[in-house]
This record gives sequence, C-alpha cells and structure tokens, in this order.
Amino acid sequence: MLKKCAPGHTWIEKDHRIHVVFKGKAYRHLPTGKKGGKGEVKRLFVKQLATQLEIEECAKAEIPALSN
Repeated sequence: MLKKCAPGHTWIEKDHRIHVVFKGKAYRHLPTGKKGGKGEVKRLFVKQLATQLEIEECAKAEIPALSN
C-alpha cells in the first residue's frame, strides 16, 4: 500500500516501532513484529498511518477494510 500511495516514503525500523516518513510528515507508531506477536499490524495502526501521512483515499482503495 505504501509503495503505491506514498511513493518515495522512508521506512526506519527501530526496536519496537517502525517510523514511516512521507513528504515531511511522519508516523512513528507502527509496531514491529517483535512485540506484536506474528508481525500482524492491526487495522487501527494502518488507518492512523494513512491519516497522518494524508493518503487516506488511496489507502482505502488499496485496503477496503480501512473504510469501516
């Protein structure tokens, strides 16, 4: 989703979080699999990421579950 909706983003993996930066906006709360179990990311985190990076419409088109 990020490749299509946020081309040119940077992805920096820290100890327990992933920082995603796109066009001067950052989302620093995406959990890594280390603490989250199987590496699954809850819909809430992806929805917050899309809102923070201002890519909601594209993200909803790529991941229909975000529309709920």
